[in-house]
Amino acid sequence: MLSLGVGAELSGSQQNMLVGLLTEKFTLRWTDLTTNELGALRQKADAYLEDLRKYHLQGGLVASVRYTSTNRDEVVSYEGLEDSALQTGFLLTALSYRYAVTRESKNLQDIRSVLDGVESLLQASGRPGYVVRFVGRAQDPAYVHFYRDFGGPDPTRAGLGRWAFPGTNQANPIVWLGNTTRDSYAALNLGLGTAFDLVRDIKIRERVTALTTLILGRLIADRWMIDDGHGNKTFVTTMLATALLRTGATVNSGTYLSLYEDSARKLSDQFRPGDIPHPAVARYGDYRGGAMSFANMACLARLERLNKVRGLGFQEYCALLWRDASTHLNPWCAAAYVSVFNSNTDPIARATLQGVLTQYPSPPRWGAPGQTFATNELLYVTANEDRWSRYALPLAFQTPAPFQWIDSPFRIPGKADPLVAHPGIDLILPFWIGREAGVIPGEDEPPRAAFQPRRSTRLPSGPTNRVVLPPDQRPRKSP
Repeated sequence: MLSLGVGAELSGSQQNMLVGLLTEKFTLRWTDLTTNELGALRQKADAYLEDLRKYHLQGGLVASVRYTSTNRDEVVSYEGLEDSALQTGFLLTALSYRYAVTRESKNLQDIRSVLDGVESLLQASGRPGYVVRFVGRAQDPAYVHFYRDFGGPDPTRAGLGRWAFPGTNQANPIVWLGNTTRDSYAALNLGLGTAFDLVRDIKIRERVTALTTLILGRLIADRWMIDDGHGNKTFVTTMLATALLRTGATVNSGTYLSLYEDSARKLSDQFRPGDIPHPAVARYGDYRGGAMSFANMACLARLERLNKVRGLGFQEYCALLWRDASTHLNPWCAAAYVSVFNSNTDPIARATLQGVLTQYPSPPRWGAPGQTFATNELLYVTANEDRWSRYALPLAFQTPAPFQWIDSPFRIPGKADPLVAHPGIDLILPFWIGREAGVIPGEDEPPRAAFQPRRSTRLPSGPTNRVVLPPDQRPRKSP
């Protein structure tokens, strides 16, 4: 019998709905968090932001940290730096949504600091516009622990991993991490596009425009290959290229609009109506690709405002992705979905965001799972030469990760490091997207006794040609 784990802090009916989602036996009825519970959730999101400012930002870039003890007295090493650019992009997205809700001036300074970090990512390699995974001081002992073996030891360069490279400025020695993935570009692009869209500060918009132009200029010069200049190359998919050019067309239509139009047509040609965009959210395999497709689709659907037919197509793609991920209790996927539709009427997304984020532990977020399953409690599936849980595991039983929601919730928990603290962006990001969309009510709003749509919104079990219209575009019935 699946359970959410001890200390879930949810009512019996709320826990029953979440367990029902996991086993795909559920009803569309969710009781909103109480005012006190919403206040506690807001306090937890703010506590993680403060914790991140204090412990997890290195030059505006995000890092997990290993300590000698849980007292956090002494740093041993930085961890998770292979995804630092990805997490930094997600942090920029979260801060932009937070500013859209709160309008706090301190938020603007946070955004400026992160943009400083993004600028260092784009300049570190000596090939301006190439997004490195991370860059830091070469003599930082905590960083040395990570980069000396990154990508595997390099016998020709003592003290540097195969994907770690020294900067050219000898007065201020740095090391940057290459062989960057498409995921880093997708998350960073989402952050830049969201900041331009939601933060109406002229200086910040100017910086976002300059950084976006730098990234696109490098990719165009490199013929749409992510090339670190040291033999590590990755091609840019049509979906990612279209999302990048959508941001480019938003910040500088004169330069990038025609290129975006061409790329958007190519993307549309790849999918028939009802097709799930590739990569889909795979249960028993590479989960990250599908989870990151949400970043590209969220960017495309939110920024596409001139061509309504195309915008509806992007919404449809995002809805199909959500159909596959809706029973995974994945707050990032739920948040990306509601950000596209500007709708708070999906009870599954509402339950996922409110329920799972309530279960998320208070900071610091350590690397050991909160609880462990007994072997006989899991139903196993064998796929892709590995063994998986048949159902998505509740958060309390998953092995903590730097950004939890791009790891497969179907993966059997593995070895964990209890002395590694993670930054908590996986709570901050979906929380503030949910707040901006109204799916997580404000703590001063009266709670609803039960949330149930007027008609079923259970996602279809097979492909659909239905185009989902946002509420403000749905036709009104004649009186």
